[in-house]
Amino acid sequence: MQNIKRGERMIDTKKDRKNLYMRLTERNVIGALRPLLNKQGFKIRYDGRFTQSGDSAIQWDSPWIHQYQTQTGSFDCYRWHTVFFNTFGLTPTRCQNCWKVVVMPKTLVQLFDLYELQKEMERPCKCGIELRSTDERDYGGYFYNDSFESGQECYKEVRKQVSKHISKNVNVTLKCGCTEFELKNGPNADYVANDKQLALEEWIKEYVVFNDLKWVQHEFLTAHIMLSWIHRASKHGDMSYKTFTDGNSLVKTLKTYHKEKKNG
Repeated sequence: MQNIKRGERMIDTKKDRKNLYMRLTERNVIGALRPLLNKQGFKIRYDGRFTQSGDSAIQWDSPWIHQYQTQTGSFDCYRWHTVFFNTFGLTPTRCQNCWKVVVMPKTLVQLFDLYELQKEMERPCKCGIELRSTDERDYGGYFYNDSFESGQECYKEVRKQVSKHISKNVNVTLKCGCTEFELKNGPNADYVANDKQLALEEWIKEYVVFNDLKWVQHEFLTAHIMLSWIHRASKHGDMSYKTFTDGNSLVKTLKTYHKEKKNG
């Protein structure tokens, strides 16, 4: 994703929080045009336009909001995770230099607070809802670093800011690489690649070409993702979502007809 300045194309979730759900709904282009994506074969181009052409498309159903990252930057996650690991099941040696500071919000309100904090800290990061069956948490946030030393420095600063602006009870950890790698091949920092893997990695770098278009998560996409956070919180019993709906429930209470048996 294209590096952007603080606040540019980012939704302010601090302002008028009680009506955030309504404001997001007004911007939810995807919610209105979803039939085109599901039934008509449309996709969303890097410039945010809906098209049926062969242009490369962006992922519109992600649970994550990314900030201050480049799609083809130093981390190159699509190449090494989506393409290399998902194809060969091997831990990429490049990813042994990826150190993530993980923040674990406990409520939806804390997740939105983390989103705002990430805007202020201006580091490569993302936050959102955890959908993996291997994770017990509902919410997560990640800060990306390309060395152990920078990861340690980032951890100290993030821990300090999370304690100050969100809660001292929100866990913050430092880990190496992606969870999927470690579950399959053991701790990422201890992984040793053989000569065959090193050759495969060189071939991936030399022969596999990726689209180098830069893109951002457009405001309407961010709004759609935030709405998915709120809906999931409602479904999972996190009542803090009502902070953003002016105290209103998203689930309608139906009329019931049973009679309670009186004791005695």
